Amino acid sequence: MKTKKAASKALGLSLPVVLLLTTAIFAAGCVGQGGNVFQSVMDVKVSGTSATEDTTITAKIPEFARADTDFSWQLVVQPIADIKDFKIFIDDTGLFTDLQTGDPLNNGVTILANRTQTFNIKYRMGDPGLAEKTNIKLRSTYVSNASTSTTVAVLSDTEYFQRKAKGTLGEIPTSTWTSTSPLQLTVSWSDTMPLLDKQNVQMYVDYKNTGSGIIENLMPHQAFFSIPSNLEPKNCDDYTLVNLPEGNRLELKNQLDFIQNKAKRSTCTFVAHSAGPIDSTSITGWVQYTYEIDNTITVPIIQK
Repeated sequence: MKTKKAASKALGLSLPVVLLLTTAIFAAGCVGQGGNVFQSVMDVKVSGTSATEDTTITAKIPEFARADTDFSWQLVVQPIADIKDFKIFIDDTGLFTDLQTGDPLNNGVTILANRTQTFNIKYRMGDPGLAEKTNIKLRSTYVSNASTSTTVAVLSDTEYFQRKAKGTLGEIPTSTWTSTSPLQLTVSWSDTMPLLDKQNVQMYVDYKNTGSGIIENLMPHQAFFSIPSNLEPKNCDDYTLVNLPEGNRLELKNQLDFIQNKAKRSTCTFVAHSAGPIDSTSITGWVQYTYEIDNTITVPIIQK
């Protein structure tokens, strides 16, 4: 993770999914305003521009700030999938001072899919001098999951060669499902489905960060594949075979670092087996990862 300034202030909460960062400005006892609240705000999207992003951050910020003004911030968290250990780190408060928290932001929070949770903090604008704007720099991190499932179809010798002669091998239905996530988990094969009984086949596992944030690495034991009965594992880069009562699975044993938003490809070798004319099932992959997003919110300043 990137080196952060020692003066950074950390606030913690927990989230993956839709995050609305809401800002409203209050002016207390302003001359000529009769103490009315300035409520003119503008929406600024600071994260979530990628179609695969599972977190959107929109800032509702005041159209201007001025000296001796309080700013009440509201963070409304709405994940599209379960998330946990969401945190916000305030790396630079700009010209704002006197941070106060209205909620325990330093505690990691788990938020279920399609649920909403709100957090509040407040800033005080000091003397901005002649500045025309100020920036608030923040960093958000959270833990989320990505998964995929794809069909593994194996045919007996008789079924395979009869279909090959008739040109109907392509009629065996196959499908692939992948979760919406900035981490794209992809499984591909050395041979086209369906496979022939006793055939050797290689599975390729690729991880790619398609979001605007940062994924530094995947750690051991945080990714695995459930192996169907029609695949016999032989060897697999970066994974180890685990025998469980419910079936075999391959579990990540090596740390995978991301370089230019990609982890190195892993290759797994299997022997295909068919328990009948057509043996069709699915292999499922699951990975847990930590995601970081850097944000800068710019607030214009008006002089008195």
